[in-house]
Amino acid sequence: MSSNSIQYQCVGCMFQSSIFKLLSADELNKIDRSRVEVTYHPGETIIKQGTACTHVISFAQGLAKMYLEGEGKHVIFRLIVPGDFISGTGLFVNNRHHYTMTALRESRICLIDSLVFIEILRSNQQFWEEYLKHTQTRQIFYMDKLLRLSQKNSRGRIADILLYLSNDIYKSNNFEMDLSAHEIAEMTSMSKESAAKIIKEFCQENIICMDDNFIKVENPSLLSQISKKG
Repeated sequence: MSSNSIQYQCVGCMFQSSIFKLLSADELNKIDRSRVEVTYHPGETIIKQGTACTHVISFAQGLAKMYLEGEGKHVIFRLIVPGDFISGTGLFVNNRHHYTMTALRESRICLIDSLVFIEILRSNQQFWEEYLKHTQTRQIFYMDKLLRLSQKNSRGRIADILLYLSNDIYKSNNFEMDLSAHEIAEMTSMSKESAAKIIKEFCQENIICMDDNFIKVENPSLLSQISKKG
């Protein structure tokens, strides 16, 4: 972990999360005075499950994974991209983080004092409503993911992940994968061997083309059909 040599200001910052669009210049300046910019290298822990929610996070650059740490097994439930905002599920409950977040690429974030964030929430009704909208949108995403994992077969789960990566994370049918085979398995609640087997089948069926870590979705419509029928 290292501090970034370039320091940005919150007012007019092109990297800030969209949730801050309803704040005044004075409120943004208050956040600016309470925040710290930090750069994390791949593999470094940004948030540790069980630690205190002392800060909320505006994710400026890079890529990270969020996962639950179970007994001997992790479950990755979301990837973090630039523009995301992370407040911690326990911010208003027990002031604890209930997941771990680790950098997949070199990632630059803003750590904002949680007490300052809560103070602004309580004084700005529109900002409070935007925050509720943000958290409820995430809840819907997690419930949908849980439903998909519980109802779909192995091919449907892998198709879901490939579409998620293509459409939501890399926004391209041709991308370099940042996740290992083990991490793909952790995203689908499958064994590493089962996940690798399905990916090999998709390659043989010309649904995707894989060269080392580079993936090209050759037949996105068929991949969508597999996802729906899975």
